[in-house]
Amino acid sequence: LARGEAWRLPPLGIVWQRTGAKPWLRLALSFEPVGDLSAGAAALIAPPRLLEVATDRKTLSVCDDLCFCAAPRPAESSGAAAPWAASTVQYASSCRAARPEGSECGKPAVAQRSPTNRASGTANQFFAYTPSRGAARCTVSASHLGLVLVVYRSCGRLGPQQPVGFGNTERRRTLRVSVPCESGQPLIIYWSAEYAPGSFSFAVSEEPGSSAQKVLKTVVPRTHAIESRAPRPSGSALWR
Repeated sequence: LARGEAWRLPPLGIVWQRTGAKPWLRLALSFEPVGDLSAGAAALIAPPRLLEVATDRKTLSVCDDLCFCAAPRPAESSGAAAPWAASTVQYASSCRAARPEGSECGKPAVAQRSPTNRASGTANQFFAYTPSRGAARCTVSASHLGLVLVVYRSCGRLGPQQPVGFGNTERRRTLRVSVPCESGQPLIIYWSAEYAPGSFSFAVSEEPGSSAQKVLKTVVPRTHAIESRAPRPSGSALWR
């Protein structure tokens, strides 16, 4: 194994025939070296594992990477313990359901356009915010010491992707991060609990784009009309 080189296993496809209503499909996995390996590389080989795949309809239709979890014991008693019994991994919708909301970017809590969103401040948390129609800029703000915030564009298989905003309150109490946003395209709001700030509230707000700004006309009863127009872009600036 060359320095800096990562091991990457190929995807594992599983195909089986339904023969009865067995709730689990069990696979014993073992890993063996191919070719001559150094002592250091050989030590990285994973121990044998038992993989249990739930065969219920929900698991087979909607599961993703969050459906993996360690099983404290085999799902069904099978007599004498196998050498891999202590390393059983399950793939089931129940594993996903057991993960706390907000603990992964693939299972975020929901943030609202409101000043009363709340984060625990004792665990890392992910929130998803979906901008409303006409939104062009979204702002996350809070006033609390010890905060660390990252805003991401999306969530992928390996976690949050494309960071677009960052802020913290290490030197001042108020935090305000404003990023471009688009209607219907969720943003991932990540609060790190690195400094254990404790429970706090945060706000999410929006600003419309230039195309959404319309001529405002306010009629003052029995007096006169006031008309306000959005400013036009000038110079060589690029407007979208």
